[in-house]
Amino acid sequence: MNVGKAVFAENAEKLIICGCKFEETGSNAVMLNRYNKGHVICHNEMHRIGASGILIAGSEDAVRDPSHWDRNDHKTEIHDWMQGPKSENYSRDCVISKNHIYDIGMYEKQV
Repeated sequence: MNVGKAVFAENAEKLIICGCKFEETGSNAVMLNRYNKGHVICHNEMHRIGASGILIAGSEDAVRDPSHWDRNDHKTEIHDWMQGPKSENYSRDCVISKNHIYDIGMYEKQV
Protein backbone atom coordinates (compact mmCIF):
# COMPACT_ATOMS: atom_id res chain seq x y z
CA MET A 1 0.00 0.00 0.00
CA ASN A 2 1.22 3.50 -0.88
CA VAL A 3 1.01 5.86 2.12
CA GLY A 4 1.58 9.05 0.11
CA LYS A 5 -0.01 10.66 -2.89
CA ALA A 6 0.35 8.80 -6.18
CA VAL A 7 0.66 12.14 -8.06
CA PHE A 8 1.52 15.42 -6.33
CA ALA A 9 1.76 18.68 -8.30
CA GLU A 10 2.77 22.10 -6.99
CA ASN A 11 3.90 25.10 -9.07
CA ALA A 12 3.19 23.13 -12.24
CA GLU A 13 1.55 23.86 -15.59
CA LYS A 14 -0.05 21.75 -18.34
CA LEU A 15 0.10 18.38 -16.60
CA ILE A 16 -1.96 15.67 -18.35
CA ILE A 17 -3.16 12.62 -16.43
CA CYS A 18 -5.47 10.59 -18.67
CA GLY A 19 -6.28 6.90 -18.94
CA CYS A 20 -4.56 5.89 -15.70
CA LYS A 21 -5.61 3.47 -12.98
CA PHE A 22 -5.02 4.37 -9.32
CA GLU A 23 -5.66 1.60 -6.83
CA GLU A 24 -5.13 1.17 -3.09
CA THR A 25 -3.33 4.43 -2.44
CA GLY A 26 -2.96 5.10 1.26
CA SER A 27 -3.75 8.78 0.74
CA ASN A 28 -4.96 10.92 -2.21
CA ALA A 29 -4.56 9.55 -5.72
CA VAL A 30 -3.91 12.99 -7.29
CA MET A 31 -3.22 16.19 -5.36
CA LEU A 32 -2.86 19.66 -6.84
CA ASN A 33 -1.40 21.95 -4.20
CA ARG A 34 -0.98 25.74 -4.27
CA TYR A 35 -0.23 27.16 -7.77
CA ASN A 36 -1.25 24.91 -10.67
CA LYS A 37 -2.47 25.90 -14.11
CA GLY A 38 -3.85 24.27 -17.25
CA HIS A 39 -3.93 20.63 -16.15
CA VAL A 40 -6.17 17.96 -17.70
CA ILE A 41 -7.23 15.00 -15.53
CA CYS A 42 -9.62 12.74 -17.44
CA HIS A 43 -10.74 9.16 -18.09
CA ASN A 44 -8.97 7.75 -15.02
CA GLU A 45 -10.15 4.98 -12.72
CA MET A 46 -9.54 5.49 -9.01
CA HIS A 47 -10.68 2.98 -6.43
CA ARG A 48 -9.87 1.79 -2.92
CA ILE A 49 -8.27 5.16 -2.26
CA GLY A 50 -7.25 6.06 1.29
CA ALA A 51 -8.39 9.70 1.01
CA SER A 52 -9.63 11.71 -2.00
CA GLY A 53 -9.47 10.59 -5.61
CA ILE A 54 -8.54 14.12 -6.72
CA LEU A 55 -7.77 16.85 -4.20
CA ILE A 56 -7.23 20.48 -5.18
CA ALA A 57 -5.92 22.65 -2.34
CA GLY A 58 -4.98 26.30 -2.58
CA SER A 59 -2.89 28.15 -0.07
CA GLU A 60 -4.49 30.23 2.65
CA ASP A 61 -2.42 33.21 1.52
CA ALA A 62 -4.59 33.32 -1.65
CA VAL A 63 -7.71 33.96 0.45
CA ARG A 64 -8.55 37.63 0.97
CA ASP A 65 -10.17 37.30 4.40
CA PRO A 66 -9.68 33.80 5.83
CA SER A 67 -11.64 32.65 8.82
CA HIS A 68 -10.62 30.14 11.46
CA TRP A 69 -12.58 28.41 14.15
CA ASP A 70 -11.24 29.63 17.51
CA ARG A 71 -13.68 28.18 20.02
CA ASN A 72 -15.73 31.22 21.12
CA ASP A 73 -13.83 33.79 19.06
CA HIS A 74 -14.91 32.84 15.52
CA LYS A 75 -14.67 35.76 13.07
CA THR A 76 -18.07 36.82 11.72
CA GLU A 77 -17.17 40.01 9.80
CA ILE A 78 -15.49 40.42 6.42
CA HIS A 79 -12.67 42.98 6.39
CA ASP A 80 -11.23 42.67 2.86
CA TRP A 81 -13.82 43.28 0.13
CA MET A 82 -11.46 43.36 -2.87
CA GLN A 83 -12.33 40.95 -5.68
CA GLY A 84 -10.11 38.11 -6.76
CA PRO A 85 -7.40 36.12 -5.02
CA LYS A 86 -4.78 37.70 -2.79
CA SER A 87 -1.92 35.62 -4.27
CA GLU A 88 -1.33 33.19 -7.15
CA ASN A 89 -1.18 30.14 -4.84
CA TYR A 90 -4.30 28.35 -6.10
CA SER A 91 -5.21 26.09 -9.05
CA ARG A 92 -6.89 27.57 -12.11
CA ASP A 93 -7.89 26.63 -15.68
CA CYS A 94 -7.83 22.89 -14.91
CA VAL A 95 -10.18 20.38 -16.56
CA ILE A 96 -11.25 17.36 -14.52
CA SER A 97 -13.75 15.15 -16.34
CA LYS A 98 -14.99 11.63 -16.92
CA ASN A 99 -13.06 10.02 -14.05
CA HIS A 100 -14.53 6.96 -12.34
CA ILE A 101 -13.83 7.40 -8.62
CA TYR A 102 -15.25 4.98 -6.04
CA ASP A 103 -14.50 3.32 -2.70
CA ILE A 104 -12.63 6.36 -1.42
CA GLY A 105 -12.03 7.78 2.06
CA MET A 106 -10.88 4.50 3.58
CA TYR A 107 -8.53 6.27 6.04
CA GLU A 108 -9.29 9.97 5.77
CA LYS A 109 -12.94 10.95 6.10
CA GLN A 110 -13.03 14.55 4.80
CA VAL A 111 -13.26 13.44 1.16
